[in-house]
Amino acid sequence: MKIAIFADMHGDMNGLKLALDDIKKEQCSMTYCLGDMVDKKTETTEVIDYMRTLDIPIALGNHEFDLQDICDDDTIDFLNSLQENFTHDDAHLTHISPLDENKIRNADDALKVFQGTDHKHTFVAHNHFPYVFGYGDDGIVIDYDHPFEQELSLKDDERYIICVGALGDRRKPPVPKQYTIYDSVNHTVRFKLL
Repeated sequence: MKIAIFADMHGDMNGLKLALDDIKKEQCSMTYCLGDMVDKKTETTEVIDYMRTLDIPIALGNHEFDLQDICDDDTIDFLNSLQENFTHDDAHLTHISPLDENKIRNADDALKVFQGTDHKHTFVAHNHFPYVFGYGDDGIVIDYDHPFEQELSLKDDERYIICVGALGDRRKPPVPKQYTIYDSVNHTVRFKLL
Protein backbone atom coordinates (compact mmCIF):
# COMPACT_ATOMS: atom_id res chain seq x y z
CA MET A 1 0.00 0.00 0.00
CA LYS A 2 1.37 3.40 -0.99
CA ILE A 3 0.96 5.94 1.82
CA ALA A 4 1.62 9.65 1.30
CA ILE A 5 2.88 11.57 4.33
CA PHE A 6 3.25 15.35 4.34
CA ALA A 7 3.62 18.12 6.90
CA ASP A 8 4.73 21.66 7.66
CA MET A 9 2.75 23.65 5.10
CA HIS A 10 2.80 26.65 7.45
CA GLY A 11 -0.17 28.20 5.70
CA ASP A 12 1.19 27.62 2.19
CA MET A 13 -1.90 26.70 0.17
CA ASN A 14 0.14 26.39 -3.02
CA GLY A 15 2.45 23.79 -1.46
CA LEU A 16 -0.53 21.86 -0.10
CA LYS A 17 -2.32 21.76 -3.46
CA LEU A 18 0.87 20.79 -5.31
CA ALA A 19 1.31 17.86 -2.94
CA LEU A 20 -2.31 16.73 -3.13
CA ASP A 21 -2.22 16.82 -6.95
CA ASP A 22 0.99 14.78 -6.98
CA ILE A 23 -0.38 12.31 -4.41
CA LYS A 24 -3.36 11.74 -6.70
CA LYS A 25 -1.04 11.07 -9.66
CA GLU A 26 0.97 8.65 -7.51
CA GLN A 27 -2.27 6.79 -6.72
CA CYS A 28 -1.58 6.59 -3.00
CA SER A 29 -4.14 4.59 -1.03
CA MET A 30 -3.79 6.59 2.18
CA THR A 31 -2.57 10.04 3.17
CA TYR A 32 -1.46 11.45 6.52
CA CYS A 33 -0.63 15.03 7.53
CA LEU A 34 1.86 15.34 10.38
CA GLY A 35 0.93 18.84 11.48
CA ASP A 36 2.08 22.45 11.31
CA MET A 37 -0.63 23.28 8.80
CA VAL A 38 -0.57 26.87 9.98
CA ASP A 39 1.47 30.01 10.42
CA LYS A 40 0.15 33.31 11.73
CA LYS A 41 1.42 35.35 8.76
CA THR A 42 0.15 33.33 5.80
CA GLU A 43 -3.03 31.64 4.52
CA THR A 44 -3.71 29.93 7.81
CA THR A 45 -7.50 29.96 7.88
CA GLU A 46 -7.73 29.00 4.20
CA VAL A 47 -5.44 26.01 4.72
CA ILE A 48 -7.34 24.86 7.82
CA ASP A 49 -10.71 25.22 6.07
CA TYR A 50 -9.42 23.28 3.07
CA MET A 51 -7.88 20.52 5.20
CA ARG A 52 -11.19 20.09 7.02
CA THR A 53 -12.86 19.15 3.72
CA LEU A 54 -10.42 16.28 3.17
CA ASP A 55 -10.56 12.79 4.62
CA ILE A 56 -6.97 12.89 5.89
CA PRO A 57 -5.81 12.08 9.43
CA ILE A 58 -3.98 15.13 10.80
CA ALA A 59 -1.49 15.03 13.67
CA LEU A 60 -1.19 18.00 15.99
CA GLY A 61 1.86 20.16 15.26
CA ASN A 62 3.50 22.73 17.50
CA HIS A 63 2.27 25.66 15.36
CA GLU A 64 -1.34 24.66 15.95
CA PHE A 65 -0.92 25.78 19.59
CA ASP A 66 -0.32 29.45 18.68
CA LEU A 67 -3.62 30.43 17.08
CA GLN A 68 -5.88 31.47 19.95
CA ASP A 69 -5.94 35.13 18.85
CA ILE A 70 -6.61 34.67 15.12
CA CYS A 71 -9.08 31.76 14.78
CA ASP A 72 -12.75 31.48 15.63
CA ASP A 73 -14.00 29.10 18.32
CA ASP A 74 -15.04 26.42 15.81
CA THR A 75 -11.57 26.33 14.28
CA ILE A 76 -9.91 26.23 17.69
CA ASP A 77 -12.17 23.32 18.66
CA PHE A 78 -11.09 21.52 15.48
CA LEU A 79 -7.41 22.10 16.23
CA ASN A 80 -7.87 20.93 19.81
CA SER A 81 -9.43 17.71 18.51
CA LEU A 82 -6.32 16.69 16.55
CA GLN A 83 -4.43 13.61 17.74
CA GLU A 84 -0.74 13.73 18.60
CA ASN A 85 0.07 10.53 16.71
CA PHE A 86 -1.21 7.68 14.57
CA THR A 87 -0.30 4.06 14.02
CA HIS A 88 -0.55 2.38 10.63
CA ASP A 89 0.49 -1.29 10.67
CA ASP A 90 4.14 -1.17 11.81
CA ALA A 91 4.47 2.61 11.36
CA HIS A 92 4.15 5.28 14.04
CA LEU A 93 3.40 8.81 12.76
CA THR A 94 3.77 12.01 14.80
CA HIS A 95 4.89 15.61 14.39
CA ILE A 96 8.08 16.00 16.45
CA SER A 97 8.98 12.74 18.19
CA PRO A 98 7.31 9.84 19.99
CA LEU A 99 9.32 10.87 23.09
CA ASP A 100 7.86 13.95 24.78
CA GLU A 101 8.52 16.32 21.88
CA ASN A 102 12.31 15.88 21.94
CA LYS A 103 13.52 17.04 18.53
CA ILE A 104 15.34 14.49 16.39
CA ARG A 105 18.19 16.43 14.82
CA ASN A 106 21.06 13.96 14.71
CA ALA A 107 22.11 10.37 15.37
CA ASP A 108 22.31 10.93 19.14
CA ASP A 109 18.70 12.16 19.24
CA ALA A 110 17.64 9.24 17.04
CA LEU A 111 19.36 6.76 19.37
CA LYS A 112 17.29 8.04 22.31
CA VAL A 113 14.10 7.44 20.31
CA PHE A 114 15.19 3.98 19.20
CA GLN A 115 16.07 3.04 22.77
CA GLY A 116 12.90 4.61 24.22
CA THR A 117 10.37 3.09 21.79
CA ASP A 118 9.77 -0.16 19.96
CA HIS A 119 8.30 1.26 16.74
CA LYS A 120 9.50 -0.42 13.54
CA HIS A 121 9.08 2.68 11.37
CA THR A 122 8.66 6.15 12.91
CA PHE A 123 7.63 9.03 10.65
CA VAL A 124 8.15 12.59 11.90
CA ALA A 125 8.12 16.14 10.56
CA HIS A 126 9.07 19.42 12.26
CA ASN A 127 12.70 19.71 11.05
CA HIS A 128 11.66 20.52 7.44
CA PHE A 129 14.65 18.66 5.99
CA PRO A 130 14.12 14.98 5.14
CA TYR A 131 16.33 12.39 6.77
CA VAL A 132 16.43 8.63 7.44
CA PHE A 133 18.05 7.07 10.49
CA GLY A 134 18.34 3.29 10.72
CA TYR A 135 18.99 1.15 13.80
CA GLY A 136 19.94 -2.53 13.81
CA ASP A 137 20.77 -5.24 16.33
CA ASP A 138 24.32 -3.90 16.62
CA GLY A 139 22.97 -0.79 18.39
CA ILE A 140 24.51 1.61 15.86
CA VAL A 141 22.50 4.44 14.28
CA ILE A 142 23.05 4.82 10.53
CA ASP A 143 22.33 8.12 8.75
CA TYR A 144 21.14 6.98 5.31
CA ASP A 145 21.47 8.87 2.05
CA HIS A 146 18.05 9.80 0.75
CA PRO A 147 18.15 11.13 -2.82
CA PHE A 148 14.91 12.56 -4.11
CA GLU A 149 12.78 10.42 -6.42
CA GLN A 150 14.70 7.21 -5.64
CA GLU A 151 13.30 4.44 -3.49
CA LEU A 152 15.15 3.55 -0.32
CA SER A 153 14.55 -0.04 0.78
CA LEU A 154 13.89 -0.51 4.49
CA LYS A 155 15.59 -3.66 5.77
CA ASP A 156 13.58 -6.19 7.77
CA ASP A 157 16.20 -6.37 10.52
CA GLU A 158 16.38 -2.59 11.09
CA ARG A 159 14.12 0.04 12.59
CA TYR A 160 13.83 3.51 11.05
CA ILE A 161 13.08 7.15 11.81
CA ILE A 162 12.07 9.07 8.70
CA CYS A 163 11.52 12.83 8.51
CA VAL A 164 9.09 13.58 5.68
CA GLY A 165 10.19 17.12 4.77
CA ALA A 166 8.08 20.28 4.47
CA LEU A 167 5.52 21.76 2.05
CA GLY A 168 5.95 25.39 3.08
CA ASP A 169 8.83 27.16 4.75
CA ARG A 170 9.59 30.84 5.11
CA ARG A 171 13.16 30.27 6.30
CA LYS A 172 16.22 31.62 4.52
CA PRO A 173 17.42 29.88 2.45
CA PRO A 174 14.05 28.33 1.67
CA VAL A 175 13.53 24.59 1.87
CA PRO A 176 12.16 22.98 -1.33
CA LYS A 177 8.58 21.67 -1.14
CA GLN A 178 8.63 17.94 -0.48
CA TYR A 179 6.72 15.02 0.96
CA THR A 180 7.27 11.27 1.39
CA ILE A 181 5.69 8.12 -0.02
CA TYR A 182 5.90 5.01 2.16
CA ASP A 183 5.15 1.65 0.55
CA SER A 184 4.03 -0.49 3.49
CA VAL A 185 4.00 -3.69 1.41
CA ASN A 186 7.40 -3.37 -0.27
CA HIS A 187 8.91 -1.48 2.69
CA THR A 188 10.34 1.44 0.75
CA VAL A 189 10.32 5.22 1.15
CA ARG A 190 10.64 7.79 -1.58
CA PHE A 191 11.08 11.53 -1.06
CA LYS A 192 9.07 13.54 -3.59
CA LEU A 193 10.30 16.96 -4.63
CA LEU A 194 7.61 19.34 -5.93
